[in-house]
Amino acid sequence: MTERDIYDALDKGGSFSLPYLVQFIAPGYETIYLVNNNEDVVYLGKTYKAAAFKYTPPKVRGGVVQGGSLDVSVADNSLSAWADLATHTMSVNAVGILKNGTDVEPLSFYRHQYGSVTINNGYQMQMSFTNDDRLSMTFPPVVFDNENNPGNA
Repeated sequence: MTERDIYDALDKGGSFSLPYLVQFIAPGYETIYLVNNNEDVVYLGKTYKAAAFKYTPPKVRGGVVQGGSLDVSVADNSLSAWADLATHTMSVNAVGILKNGTDVEPLSFYRHQYGSVTINNGYQMQMSFTNDDRLSMTFPPVVFDNENNPGNA
């Protein structure tokens, strides 16, 4: 499969999907590697465990990355514990797609650090990703210091 074939299959293929390789990273906790496939896959020395999930990559509109989601079964892995232990420094990374059964095509690196997580009945985890809006925040024109804001300066 060429890069153009992959693009056409994902963009216009309807129900066609390629297995994604996804990493779940949280400092102080073991990284979890999953692939939406029937068999485990080794990529760059890491074993991605076979799992059932649906990853929807974010859309890029006007140069801004927006959205994305991941619905994954947590029955045979430690993702529910990972979600409980993860802090504001966690990230979910989609690093590649599996093509032709064994070859991995690296993706332009999707790294998600903002969003929400829900776990239904302890077996299904749904993650909705949002973009980082810190660069679009509006700040007041007043500079806070210990005179005009003595409790928080």
